[in-house]
Amino acid sequence: MVVDHILSEQAEDTIEAMLDSTHLSGSLVRAGHRAGELLAMSDGIVPGADFYILDQHDIPVQFIEVKTVSSAPPAEISLTRAEYIRVLKCAADGIAYRLFVVEISTGRWWEVRNFSSSISALRLEHTVQFVIRVG
Repeated sequence: MVVDHILSEQAEDTIEAMLDSTHLSGSLVRAGHRAGELLAMSDGIVPGADFYILDQHDIPVQFIEVKTVSSAPPAEISLTRAEYIRVLKCAADGIAYRLFVVEISTGRWWEVRNFSSSISALRLEHTVQFVIRVG
């Protein structure tokens, strides 16, 4: 797991360029490392993803998260509370939540298939680690 805001933002740049080149049907909004990352959407929760795609009625139809790793998968990533909540909401609502993993040393990227369904079925005993706040 890599926690470096500059590298994370560069990874998001890489995926944004790739997404722009695929001619998405809808409007791509970048929330990661932006003010919109902390603003509640129409459903009352923050985006919980680095990007989302709006349809012609400004309704989110897809969410996209980018994570950086130091070597090719398999690798471990962490999710924030907001990301986890959004994944669960997307799974419940039938909205795509896509995960892209970017290897920082090469810029190569992978999409993790079936991410939201895997995470929504996750139980505590499936986790490698989790973090709680105390005090």
